[in-house]
Amino acid sequence: MKNNIFIKCQQQAMTSDHAGVLKLDDGRVLLTADGFTAVVIPQEDLMLDVSRFVCLSKRVLDGMDKVSELKLTCDCKYTTPNKIVRRLKLDSDKSVYVNDKYIKFFGTGVSYKGDEWKVFVFEKDSNKLIGLILPIHLKED
Repeated sequence: MKNNIFIKCQQQAMTSDHAGVLKLDDGRVLLTADGFTAVVIPQEDLMLDVSRFVCLSKRVLDGMDKVSELKLTCDCKYTTPNKIVRRLKLDSDKSVYVNDKYIKFFGTGVSYKGDEWKVFVFEKDSNKLIGLILPIHLKED
């Protein structure tokens, strides 16, 4: 994963009132600046003093090994205020929607696993967790 994502997330966290951190067992850190998305940053790339941030619960990662793969689709919807959401399809007929800017934020070379409550982002090559996105629940038309 590119270092510019690590830097961008840390810059956002410095000015955020919603920043949170969770130290992972493998020495990496899960950092969220906005509460809607989180990035896993290696300890050596962390430039912030994370002791001033809210500590996230380990429950954030509950069920990570039990969720199924999500398929990224080209199906997008425009919601107010000026938000584009993209559909991720579950194996069944169910779908989840996430803000398209987070799909672009993580870029290519990633896979998605999750359910209607959280979407985990993994590197395709190593299958390592690199992020987390909270889905958007759309009202039925």
